[in-house]
Order: sequence, then structure tokens, then C-alpha cells
Amino acid sequence: DSRPRVVPLDAHDVTFGRAEASTVVLDDAYVSDHHARVYLVDSGWCVTDLGSTNGTFLNQVKVTSPTPIAAGDQLGIGKTVVQVRR
Repeated sequence: DSRPRVVPLDAHDVTFGRAEASTVVLDDAYVSDHHARVYLVDSGWCVTDLGSTNGTFLNQVKVTSPTPIAAGDQLGIGKTVVQVRR
């Protein structure tokens, strides 16, 4: 299903991956079972890669450590693009 999905960021972690235990399960061969995590810190939301094979990208730059995200950012998770919105 290629239709956009809305995933609200509440006060909990959101995980992306192919594993059924992920908050957002992605049917994408380039996505690892446990690929990326978006989570809340005091200063806002951050993304981190969970040791994925193909990496996680923020605005086309590889995420190598916990990185702040903001509205308008794009996360690249495998071939899937996640748009961060308010």
C-alpha cells in the first residue's frame, strides 16, 4: 500500500522497521527489522539509526548519532521517505 500514513508522535518512542514489533512496520526490502527510532528528549524529537544495514537519512544526510528533527524534515528509511509534520 503506497498511500501516505499519518503516525502521531505522542510522548513515546516510534520505531520503524520490518519486524512486527515496530510501531511502524515498513514493507520495504531495504529496511532492516529494527531500523530507526524517533523519540522525545527535553529539547524536542530526535532520530537514531538502530544499526540498520542500509542506514537512516535525515534530509539525505546519513544519521550517525542521535539527531534532532523538526517539521519539514524528511527521513529516509530504506526506500521509504517519512515526512515530519507539525
